[in-house]
Amino acid sequence: MRRKILSITFFIKKSKPLRGGKVRVFMRITFDDVRSETAVDRTISPKQWNTARGAAKTNSEEGEILNSYLELQKRRVEDIQEELERKKKRITAKALKNAYIGKDNDEERTILKVYDYISPN
Repeated sequence: MRRKILSITFFIKKSKPLRGGKVRVFMRITFDDVRSETAVDRTISPKQWNTARGAAKTNSEEGEILNSYLELQKRRVEDIQEELERKKKRITAKALKNAYIGKDNDEERTILKVYDYISPN
């Protein structure tokens, strides 16, 4: 059985600037060749972003602080993966993202479960 690979990268969307010209930083979680993306609640000037590295340029204190924050977020997702493995839960890119953002998906909702929930007994 081949080992499933987790990849975590960061990027910005220059096409969607906020007021002041800054853009949001996003995290892309790839697990078993399937991607899921979420914002990481940080912004940066596009001029201060190193696209090739997927990180802020380190020529300023702000860039170094942001890179430290991004590294913490990466470790957080890796910890979530380990926790899901310990609990023998199904690991997907979406499950990792949902756990990261705090969205509870312990119980999968199927059509039959929803029907059982809403139908009178």
